[in-house]
Amino acid sequence: MKRYLFVMLTVFAVLILSQSVLAREIRLASWNMRWVNSIEFAPGDSGEAERTVKDYNAMREYAKKLQGDVVALQEVGDAEAAYHVFSQGEYTVLLSGRDDPQQTGFALRKGIPFVDNGAYKELGEGDTRYGTDITIFPNSDNALRLLSVHLKSGCFSNRHDEQGTEACSKFQRNMEVLEQWIDARAKEKIPFVVMGDWNRRLLENGDSAWAAIDDKEPKGLQLVNSNQGAMQSVCLVKTWNKDTETWNDSLKNYPAPIDHIILDGRAASFLSENGFEVVTFTEEDSLAYNLSDHCPIYTDMTLPDDKVSLLEADTLHMDRVKLRIMAANITSGNKQSYDLGHGIRIFKGFKPDVVLIQEFNYKENSQKDIKEFVSTTFGEGFQYYRESDAQIPNGVISRWPILDSGKWEDSFAPNREYVWAKIDIPGNIDLWAVSLHFLTKNSRIRKAEARELVAKIKERIPEEDYLVVGGDLNTRNVNEPALKILDEIIDLGPFPEGPKGGKGTNSSRKKPYDWVFADADLNQYQVQTEVGSRNFPKGIIFDSRVYGPLSDVTPVERGDSAAPNMQHMAVVKDFLLYVHE
Repeated sequence: MKRYLFVMLTVFAVLILSQSVLAREIRLASWNMRWVNSIEFAPGDSGEAERTVKDYNAMREYAKKLQGDVVALQEVGDAEAAYHVFSQGEYTVLLSGRDDPQQTGFALRKGIPFVDNGAYKELGEGDTRYGTDITIFPNSDNALRLLSVHLKSGCFSNRHDEQGTEACSKFQRNMEVLEQWIDARAKEKIPFVVMGDWNRRLLENGDSAWAAIDDKEPKGLQLVNSNQGAMQSVCLVKTWNKDTETWNDSLKNYPAPIDHIILDGRAASFLSENGFEVVTFTEEDSLAYNLSDHCPIYTDMTLPDDKVSLLEADTLHMDRVKLRIMAANITSGNKQSYDLGHGIRIFKGFKPDVVLIQEFNYKENSQKDIKEFVSTTFGEGFQYYRESDAQIPNGVISRWPILDSGKWEDSFAPNREYVWAKIDIPGNIDLWAVSLHFLTKNSRIRKAEARELVAKIKERIPEEDYLVVGGDLNTRNVNEPALKILDEIIDLGPFPEGPKGGKGTNSSRKKPYDWVFADADLNQYQVQTEVGSRNFPKGIIFDSRVYGPLSDVTPVERGDSAAPNMQHMAVVKDFLLYVHE
């Protein structure tokens, strides 16, 4: 049922639009930027990492020449430093999260939809670097899975599995773990690209590392190096003398390329004629500035257009619909209710479309009071369902019509139930929203509640409809059994983070109490949560005490998340749907 839209768009495109129109150009690039870090003299007070404003300006000019749409990054300490090179007005930077100045990541041109699949931490075994795993165009038939890598240095050629050095042992483990990722993508039949600093001369004839991954397993797997012939590196770079702790006077040209963009056969079928290119530094710039010991590389792809860009054609009469979902137990004061400020200001600052709300109390809880709360906080026309006869009721608030609603008994909680609402969101697929508030007592009770809830959802809610489940689960960590049970019906990840990182949602920000979960059909459409001038690829846990600038979320005040007895942070995720007008 959910795939009919793709089929209809494809048929329509073939019948109506010419082949020249059905094309989308995208440039995939990679750049190891050498110790880019906003912390002065990182790492370890080494001058190799010291950069001036002029250095960053020179790097930014090369980033402009690169014109990458999606750039795999290596050796980046933090997003702030990356934004010195890739303008924050044009790019979103996503990093692997490793507590080290050599993170991998991506710089994505704004407007390109993507999903963060989480850091590939398995690549970091043995004190090596994590991979960064994303999917671009996740809501289309042109979805591409991308992995940014920075493999162990020091095992550049010869048989990597027989040299016996520490570097080659770690590189060998890198390759084993990387092959697991590649094989998993091949089995899923998902086009993919692995891009970055491989620290390996893969183009050398008979290279053992290349043979290990391009082994035709699983059956039919074919890998393609977008660099189809440049055996000699064309990148002239300035190098650091570790003995004198100064820059060498002459430039160096490395023997062979070690940065690669590797594609599976499906992705390689979209390669453009120009293939592989290197953005080289001029000799003058290399000597004058601290650029990098790697030049940026790129390859262009021509994707057959899909619903994402076809939607921009008026003839298709399609709309892009942003769906913002919030889980909120953000009451304050002594009555477990929403007073005239604090939580209400947070609601107004985020303007959610659907709210999974807990402790749904306001004033005296009369019907007039609740209607007043909904209309003045969210807007005229918003609808709601609130369970009656509960001390701390759950509820669902929606911008769109609620077609049906009700509650299921929570056999373990004496003062609230599980609440559900069927919502007529734009398009032909309905959204079921389930709001819950598990007991704080212990994980065993929460596990039983999760099992009870999953059974009720499977019995009531059609698999072909969208499902979002969330609220205050009172979970103490991300590995609680209750979450593993819920994973039967929803996707657990990606996990949102706070403005300064961290997954905790309680008042001390140490425990992950609150969640927004979507089923697989809806979760594939998750996009970064844009909050004013900032972007949160996995969604946001909002804490007014540390968020900045607060002008992004007017009328929120600094102390709202610290209001008396406010024990939770709001959690927000965004989704992007494509529907008929």
